[in-house]
Amino acid sequence: MYNLTYLKNNFYVTLIKEDIRDAKQVEKASDRVDVVIPTAIQTAVNTTVLDPRTDFEINAMGMFNVLEATRKTGA
Repeated sequence: MYNLTYLKNNFYVTLIKEDIRDAKQVEKASDRVDVVIPTAIQTAVNTTVLDPRTDFEINAMGMFNVLEATRKTGA
């Protein structure tokens, strides 16, 4: 939370809580913005071991959705 607080205090930042795997929501969220900072990447090793498919979907497909959305919207 420290990083988010710092960003909000020093920049105009909006936190959007959506599923990064939902390409339509990611595209909607990246419309009319200058910068996208994806922070939804799964980092817990336990989750990777227990549920590797979901971990992969969040990390790989989620990042793909962010890249595609920013390519389409020019963010």
